[in-house]
Amino acid sequence: MEKIEKYIRFRHDQMGKINPKKTALLVIDMQKYQVQKNWPLYKAADGINPGMLEYFIEEVENMVPKLKELIDFCREVKIPVIYTKFSSFMPDGSDLPESVKKINELSKDFLDAATFPYISAEASDIIDELKPDPAIDWVLQKNTSGTFISTRLDNYLRNMGVETVLVTG
Repeated sequence: MEKIEKYIRFRHDQMGKINPKKTALLVIDMQKYQVQKNWPLYKAADGINPGMLEYFIEEVENMVPKLKELIDFCREVKIPVIYTKFSSFMPDGSDLPESVKKINELSKDFLDAATFPYISAEASDIIDELKPDPAIDWVLQKNTSGTFISTRLDNYLRNMGVETVLVTG
């Protein structure tokens, strides 16, 4: 019970410092291909250095329930939740940066699949545990790893009056 009370006090204290009307939550690239084992990105990394991503995957699995709680809390207090997805806009990946295209080519040669998928591929979807709510959440597509450089996010946040950005993912 003490742990729950401490958590509630923490949440209340944090909300005293954060103005929900001037805050947004960013959920960066929590896509299947980025955080799950059964996709080419993991298989490619594991082929190069076996076990290299085990720690990362374990940490993601531990973090997801906490992130889900944060997302639910932000929705509850009307803090906008903005997801990003790093995928190709073009089916052939021609819009991706050169370095990513090279990785995709190698991945296709060795795994018969692109490491960085096309936007409508299942691998590009946000993981099921953190699915955006299409009625209230916003999903920004980008074709580089940079969330601000490959979107107009800065402009959108300024237009929304956002002064505090909570970054997760």
